[in-house]
Amino acid sequence: MNRIAVVEDNENIRTELASCFRDHGYETMGFGGDPGGGIPEEVSPEENSPAEAVLAGNILSWKPDMILLDINLGNLDGFLLCRLIRKQSDVP
Repeated sequence: MNRIAVVEDNENIRTELASCFRDHGYETMGFGGDPGGGIPEEVSPEENSPAEAVLAGNILSWKPDMILLDINLGNLDGFLLCRLIRKQSDVP
């Protein structure tokens, strides 16, 4: 296991976690709460699914060995994101 995806909307936390893992020899990639890296200010529940699906695709396209996922991703649903990832992958 060498690659860890860190999914966290707070940039400071995301950066610190990624740095800690890198210090211990892991390759990391940080992902914000939406495909563009940040969290949209206003997203209606009907619009959530497409954003989470795109983010799930972006995360999985990096082919991580493990995903550290924040479930409180601002206006996005971390539980939905987890379910979308799980449908496509068994990565821990």
